[in-house]
Amino acid sequence: MLLSKVIRALAFGATVASKSLSALESGVIMQNNSNSSAEMLEKIVNVVDVHIRPVLEADGGDISVISLENGVLSVKLQGACSRCPMASMTLKNMVEETLHRLVSDNLVINAV
Repeated sequence: MLLSKVIRALAFGATVASKSLSALESGVIMQNNSNSSAEMLEKIVNVVDVHIRPVLEADGGDISVISLENGVLSVKLQGACSRCPMASMTLKNMVEETLHRLVSDNLVINAV
């Protein structure tokens, strides 16, 4: 399944972020192929893995980083979080705030 995501993305001119193994394993697509974007993606994946995912998993949820394109990070809430009526508040008050504090204030978070 990961291979099909990578092949499909490459067919449309995207590049796969290969600096972070966990980003590659989750199939994160990165449109801008600069070193700074790869470094930012690596930092984002690390913050998600260390600070955000454990909190969501404690309530039966999870999060996937889908793509990083021109400063817009697309994420998908999963598990219990995908059905929760408070998902938009979790995204804004926890996910976005944590990423702004630990990665960049200029990062735009988009739920897919």
